[in-house]
Amino acid sequence: MSHETLDPVAKYLLSSAHDTKEFSLEFKLKHDMPPTVMSQRHYLRSVLQAKLARDDAYELSARRVEFGRIEFTDRDLNMRFLLKSSAAFAIEQQMEMGGQLAFFPVPAPSLVADLQIIVFDLGRTELTFATAPAMEVGSKKQVRVVGQLVHAGRWPIEEADIGETTLFDQDVRDRFDELGGENEEGSDDR
Repeated sequence: MSHETLDPVAKYLLSSAHDTKEFSLEFKLKHDMPPTVMSQRHYLRSVLQAKLARDDAYELSARRVEFGRIEFTDRDLNMRFLLKSSAAFAIEQQMEMGGQLAFFPVPAPSLVADLQIIVFDLGRTELTFATAPAMEVGSKKQVRVVGQLVHAGRWPIEEADIGETTLFDQDVRDRFDELGGENEEGSDDR
């Protein structure tokens, strides 16, 4: 997959990250605490979905939108893409390698040649994309990667892309145990 093919999507993702940072700052000003990492991730995906839906070059897949998944078709290439974060991709790979799926029968895959996974890593200094062909498995159309990821490009994150503050760290875990008081219902007693 060429850098030029993915460049518009990368720019939309960087712009969505900027919008997410603005959302986070506004939320923190209003509520005296930052939004959860989960809400930031969902906001980023929602903004990216909206940007892709407005662009005539792409068609957003309605079947995954409500689940926070970003699947779209490049109309010029007549190819489908499914965008996943590097963290989500790593978790899925570990589940498959760890045998968790062995508890359930895995139906024979039906190869979908026009589906490509785009794995993104939105770091502090750059956005990277890697791609791999994929297939859909079973009646729920779960997506499985076929073969190895191939590096598809890097886009530097410039101050103009995200403003004067840094992006939210996608690897930070939410600390829900800090939200409740001691011995309150829903607090973590570990």
